[in-house]
Amino acid sequence: SRCSPLIGPRRTEGPGRTAARASETRSAWLMATVSLTRDALKDLTAALAPFDVVEGINLADRPACSAADISAWESRAEVRIPNDLRAFLQSSSNGFQLQWHVRHCGKSVRLGCMHIAGLDELKPVPAAAFVDALGHSREPLPLPDTDALRAIELDASTPHGRVCLLYASADPSEAQVWFQDVSCSWSFIANSFLDYFRLMVLYLGLPRWQYVYTDVGLDSVAASWVRSP
Repeated sequence: SRCSPLIGPRRTEGPGRTAARASETRSAWLMATVSLTRDALKDLTAALAPFDVVEGINLADRPACSAADISAWESRAEVRIPNDLRAFLQSSSNGFQLQWHVRHCGKSVRLGCMHIAGLDELKPVPAAAFVDALGHSREPLPLPDTDALRAIELDASTPHGRVCLLYASADPSEAQVWFQDVSCSWSFIANSFLDYFRLMVLYLGLPRWQYVYTDVGLDSVAASWVRSP
């Protein structure tokens, strides 16, 4: 009897087809990330346009880095960059910073800031950051599949804490975005870099917006901006 194509024997892909699939995956990441900063600027401008006090939306443009630059960084750091962040650095911009200002008391004051570290700013997080004074793992950090947790700083530009890409697995695609606040407590924010970037745009880069995801929550000033219509 003839086998149905739906239940027939599995076809083994040759090296050429496997490489083609990998290339298609990379292309998909590139397409998604190339439009990311463009869409972010468009969405932010549209969201802030109704407010008369908003002025000076500035995007710091940085040239993208090369695949060789990323490979060299990974060799030094002994950690692989997830595909979404890799595509962002390689196709959009080697780092990202968008700031916007408001007119207050006759002066232009910076209010919103979105920042993503460039390749040279992706610093490893010391192992001591994952444990308390007694040497116990800080909750609610995940238990690592590997010997130890690893993390790199995705945004350490704010004095209110740092945003990190946390590796609890040897698979870089499983790296998550966590926030360590000024009390050294850790809070989960997003499952991937792309998810974090979208949240950053959603909150317009408002000061201390990451505290939405902490047990402490937003302070009254930050909350008033987040809840503004």
